Amino acid sequence: MPQYLYHDAKAGGYYSRLVIPDDVRHHFDGKREFKKRWAVAKWREIESSHLEFIAEKKREIRAARSLIQASDGSPLLSPRERRIRRQAGLQESLTPFASLSAKSDVQNIIKLWFHSRLREERQADMYLLAHHDPDSPEVQGEIEGNEIDTATIRFNGGHQNEDYLKTIQGVADRILSSAGYFVSYDDRNSELYKDAITFTHSALLELLALRRRRLIGEQETSTSPLLYEGVNETLGSPSGLKPVSPAGGVTWTALVEKFISIHGRSVSSKTLSGYRSAIDLANEIFGLDTQVSEITPEMCFDWNDIFPVVPANAKKIYKGKTLREAAEIAISKGLPRRAANTHLTQITRLKTIFNFAIDEGIIQKSPARKLSARAKVAQSGDRNYSIAQINAILESPPFKEFALNKLSHAQKDDCWAILIALFSGARQNEICQLLVSDVKQEDGVDYLDINENASIGKNLKTASSQRKIPIHPALIKIGLLDYVADLKASDEQWLFPIIQKRSNPSDAFSKRYNYFLKRHIGKTEGDRICFHSFRHTFNYWAYKSANAQMDREKIKAILGWQQKEMIDAQYGGQYAIRALFNEIEKLKYPGLRMGHLVKN
Repeated sequence: MPQYLYHDAKAGGYYSRLVIPDDVRHHFDGKREFKKRWAVAKWREIESSHLEFIAEKKREIRAARSLIQASDGSPLLSPRERRIRRQAGLQESLTPFASLSAKSDVQNIIKLWFHSRLREERQADMYLLAHHDPDSPEVQGEIEGNEIDTATIRFNGGHQNEDYLKTIQGVADRILSSAGYFVSYDDRNSELYKDAITFTHSALLELLALRRRRLIGEQETSTSPLLYEGVNETLGSPSGLKPVSPAGGVTWTALVEKFISIHGRSVSSKTLSGYRSAIDLANEIFGLDTQVSEITPEMCFDWNDIFPVVPANAKKIYKGKTLREAAEIAISKGLPRRAANTHLTQITRLKTIFNFAIDEGIIQKSPARKLSARAKVAQSGDRNYSIAQINAILESPPFKEFALNKLSHAQKDDCWAILIALFSGARQNEICQLLVSDVKQEDGVDYLDINENASIGKNLKTASSQRKIPIHPALIKIGLLDYVADLKASDEQWLFPIIQKRSNPSDAFSKRYNYFLKRHIGKTEGDRICFHSFRHTFNYWAYKSANAQMDREKIKAILGWQQKEMIDAQYGGQYAIRALFNEIEKLKYPGLRMGHLVKN
């Protein structure tokens, strides 16, 4: 995508944007930027018009600068001279680096930055691990990226490397600048600045090493003890960085409120409800006013023993009873325990809250660190569907009626959602919130436009989830485009209107699908298959199976995973829709029986 050209995920379409420099802004009546939206649909027309627009506005800026400088008698400055003046202004506003004389002062600044960055990364990783299995593509992708970053930092750390100044030095300069210090060209030859570079290099490697251990489930152990020695806070920092240090006196209720206020904005309502389920029982066992530092491992083991036997919806079923009392009633009646997967998920959530307390400096060690699901259920099968299971789905009574066009609207919607998941690998929420207008065509290829529109409740999991998925030829043969045409003729907005009529469409669909699996496929308690298994199955037959033929990076673009080359690429990645179609049509499910679904 050309520079200064952006895609508007909410409103659709593209727009050009060019920021007006401060020194000429008054010439344009205080405007901060030039911005123009493009109504044309063809990419080549957009690109050509965009380049002309940017070139024209840059000429206007140059002309305005010349006019201003000529009118006040100041000389016309070259870009290099303006850069020197900006640096001089920055130097006047910050304290010179040369005012630092002690090596310990420089190390203190970098330590403050290190501890702040460490807290941020821990919180992000705990959130990631709380929502994904350790062997999931999301986690494995982060581990792979961590290894690449580590190799880059180690390589650039060599003092003989030409890229050394561009990588490590750039980070060190930003750290010092955020602490209020300006590094001049003369400072770069000083021994103190070289010490800053070396210490910054160590801090970067330590952050990467700790992150890798977190992601692969190992204990975080330090390889650079100097980074953890007491930080002298007398220097302070404009950004308010504080080293991690214990600070007791925080109650369990205060910790939970702080955790919810910070993490509640970044998780779904369903996930937040799951956290509250773990918190409700902890409130009873720990006590609302108990200081976090006084919560013991024994209390956590008590929570761990009770949670699996607390019935689902216990507050509704046993009104007026505590959760402990509800658990005792469930035991006396011989009611089934919670599923092992549910128990493990809630243990992870409780641990996440205590890890958050560690990151906030409230406690030093988690009392829940040794918790585990003591009564695990043996899990049969894999997260992928076998070909036999897919055939059983496609030959079930609902799909036989679907083939004969005898289904109700709700069942028809469900069948199409299943078929789209099988041949696109899209997530459940992405499929359930598709609009009729999201089925588009470009370069002769029909595709699904996976996008975000908060105004109508459409949301995506990550930024890389926004993409274009070519429609697999099998879906066209079954009649997906005919189904879309019928919806357009009826002026329907949603691709699955019946699904969207629920208050929580994705959840309602998920419950119906799980019922479908139990009734028609014979899913048991230990089976790991669910609707998300279609995504795993797509990935397996596209890349991991013996006869897989698809390119790995293009699979990532189709599935909406972050790609190595996507630093500046957005919306469908760097691949043309035709290239993605040529790749997705290679997807084959050997032995799949779906001839009864194909339209004549």
